[in-house]
Amino acid sequence: MSKSYGNTVPIFLEGKKLKKLLGKIVTDSTDYTKDPLNFETCNVYDLYKLFASAEDLETMRKNYTDNLEYGYGHAKLALKDKMDEAFGPAREKRKEFLAHPEKVEAILQDGAARARKVAQQTLREVRQACGIPVSKL
Repeated sequence: MSKSYGNTVPIFLEGKKLKKLLGKIVTDSTDYTKDPLNFETCNVYDLYKLFASAEDLETMRKNYTDNLEYGYGHAKLALKDKMDEAFGPAREKRKEFLAHPEKVEAILQDGAARARKVAQQTLREVRQACGIPVSKL
């Protein structure tokens, strides 16, 4: 059995469920009001790096090291905001597809028709190359 079950963040998760899941990210027990946080060993910071610009990363680093009013909870909320920003358009598109399955079916049918056309041409070329009589496909 894998040891990695339950350690994913679904990209389509949003709102309170996403906030709750991100709140479970393991961090150390540093008292941020007394000591600076260590961004180099922080799981939240590692995830934040995937979504943030260089400027945002620098701001986060400064918050970790210089701001004794900035804790892991603040960093998790910043991560949630970045994830919402990154995945928001895809989430909306998914909602649209779920609300209109006929659009999905039309897209799939169109793709199948185009793929069929390419496949038929490829089969003709293969049959010709092998010396097999080419019939209408």
